[in-house]
Amino acid sequence: QLLRAVNEVSSSGYHFSDLVSGRLMKTVQIDGMDSNLAAGLSLTDQELEFIKYLCTELTNKEIANKMHVSPRTSEGWRKILCDKLQVNTRVGIVLFALRNKLVE
Repeated sequence: QLLRAVNEVSSSGYHFSDLVSGRLMKTVQIDGMDSNLAAGLSLTDQELEFIKYLCTELTNKEIANKMHVSPRTSEGWRKILCDKLQVNTRVGIVLFALRNKLVE
């Protein structure tokens, strides 16, 4: 498993364990069912900006600093977006954003 992980990181720059891969697939399947949801969502400019930052490697604290808010506010936005997008994690938000072309 370690050798496979090292090879994957070497070739693609990342590695997901079987557990994480399974959860990602579940999230993708859920997002696929809701792909038309984006058109009906009313995302604010702040939420869209926040989603774009979530799609980077910035930490929650770094995102909060860039958006000139507290880390607690940033975490609150994440929770609100999880509810709106019907996902459970930051990864779910990112996958939703990519699937629905909210980010490039």
